[in-house]
Amino acid sequence: MMKYMADSYVKLSGRKVIPAPLTQKPYDEILNDSCLKNGVAVVFEQHIPKEAIDAVQKAFGDVYRESGDQYIITIADTICVYSQSKTGLIFGAFALKRHLNDGIPRGIIYNTPNQAFRAVKVYLPGKEDFPFFKEFVQLLCHYGYNKLIIETGGAMEYKKHPEINREWIKYCDTFREYQGKSVDYQESFPFSKNSIHCENGRGSWLTQHEIKELIDYCERYGIEIIPEVPSFSHSDYLLLAHKELAERAEDPTPDTYCPSNPKSYELLFDILDETINLFKPKMIHIGHDEVYSIGLCDKCKGKDPARLYADDITKIYTFLKERNVETMIWGDQLLNAIAKDGRTWGGSLQIIVDEKTGRLKHVVPAIHPSIDMVPKDIVIMNWYWGVIGDSDKLFHDKGFRQVLGNFNPPDFEHFEKRKANFSGFSISNWSVMNKEHIQRNGVFMFMAYGALMAWNPHFCEADFRTNCYQAAADLYYTRATSFKGIEITHTATVFNEHPSFVDGFEIDKAQDYLGEYSLLFEDGSETRVPIYYGINIGNCKRDWLHTESQQFDGIYSSPQLFETGGTCLYREENNLFYYTFFIPCEGKIKKVALINSDKLAPCVLIKEINARDDIRKA
Repeated sequence: MMKYMADSYVKLSGRKVIPAPLTQKPYDEILNDSCLKNGVAVVFEQHIPKEAIDAVQKAFGDVYRESGDQYIITIADTICVYSQSKTGLIFGAFALKRHLNDGIPRGIIYNTPNQAFRAVKVYLPGKEDFPFFKEFVQLLCHYGYNKLIIETGGAMEYKKHPEINREWIKYCDTFREYQGKSVDYQESFPFSKNSIHCENGRGSWLTQHEIKELIDYCERYGIEIIPEVPSFSHSDYLLLAHKELAERAEDPTPDTYCPSNPKSYELLFDILDETINLFKPKMIHIGHDEVYSIGLCDKCKGKDPARLYADDITKIYTFLKERNVETMIWGDQLLNAIAKDGRTWGGSLQIIVDEKTGRLKHVVPAIHPSIDMVPKDIVIMNWYWGVIGDSDKLFHDKGFRQVLGNFNPPDFEHFEKRKANFSGFSISNWSVMNKEHIQRNGVFMFMAYGALMAWNPHFCEADFRTNCYQAAADLYYTRATSFKGIEITHTATVFNEHPSFVDGFEIDKAQDYLGEYSLLFEDGSETRVPIYYGINIGNCKRDWLHTESQQFDGIYSSPQLFETGGTCLYREENNLFYYTFFIPCEGKIKKVALINSDKLAPCVLIKEINARDDIRKA
């Protein structure tokens, strides 16, 4: 098995040493491997001594850079892990774990990221997803991510406004009648509406005490949480019980509040106060994307839309700054975004047409002049990097701090040339916060691929296929909960195209079920393992499409490339693409049988089946 793909500076040789069991927390939890025996001491120190830096320079040349999260591991009579931050020490512990396998040769390991801000954006999990949430936090640490952006919305308890939570549950229940109902609902109006985030909290809400458990776990592992409190737009959760604050009076489920009504801010600031008291954040993301309703109500008519938008941001920014909290916003509305086909997006003047009938729905006024009206020390989350190719340069030249949002690492062009424009990136999961949806959305693959970009100085974006193989392989071995069992290499002749899991679409296992494997053991017991398209198998004709988008300024690659990353190894042979997945088991297997789905013609092709005593050595 290969070592972690982003461990860039490693020089190990000579006699192996065995680490002793640890007592320091949480490092003992990270290194709770059987290889910890009565050996040499392991010490974690939150500083980097000069002699450790000198050792790095001697081993690797002039490569040492300050980043805050860099770590150095020296392996001698004592194993020493050094970093300037707690988070860096956590990363160092995970790096040590990656290299431990019945001991580790003496030497030195060093790594430092080239991007300071490395995040994933998620919804709050449902109560049943807490175990996976904690697993996910550890995966963040494994891949060197230091921040987690969590959208709270209606899924967080508000003690001062319990009506928000009551209406949120009713609202979400409405859209669980069938897949995609929320999209149908949005499109049924003669005006544009925001997407409905009813996957947040699985359509319910968590108590502040429950959320505190998640906050404490992140803090334990050095992960900074940035709560996202949608405001101005995407404010349906606020307005369901307060329709009197809506900008668009005719909307039965309004999603934008009136920025000219002081009571809008009385409500919002109550929510922000509770958020600050709970999370104790350094920064809050206040949303502000996809504005479709502005300058419409009696209080706002005749006012400059750009000024209304900018003043709203400034009010919230001032409120947060007084409490020593930084402000982050989505950046789309600050851009005069015009795509290759001439269609306008973001903060441009938008003429909204019904895509089915071609009829005019309404006109959204230009908001982009607000870019020169908002405070320069807000942080922009630019998710238009793949829509308007020079948007990152524009924000940089305007003097804003910027990170790339909704980041799809494989589809970002000219990373080396452009990375000076921004300080990092954030990958997004716009669906349920559980393992299968995170995987099917490509988030696991994006995390592994993004780690290559952020941590490996030898990363080459031209090596797209190699990078995908590396990311899938590292995920496969990293996420294995057991190392003994069987590996099945197979593929499917069917093709199931999945919608993006956004706005009410979730995994439909009935649609993706292709059959199952029956494992018959010598003791007479049997285990059944289902085969789901997009989870542990994919199409035999892999589409390596990675080409210029016809509509936008970015690259387009097929989502099929990333769906199975996290469960499967990839393999190509005789123009067929195969998927190897692992089934952990202890007993001796007598027979493995494929049971095809009774709804489909046989469509699973088995390449080989292998027993593994330790897949790490496969």
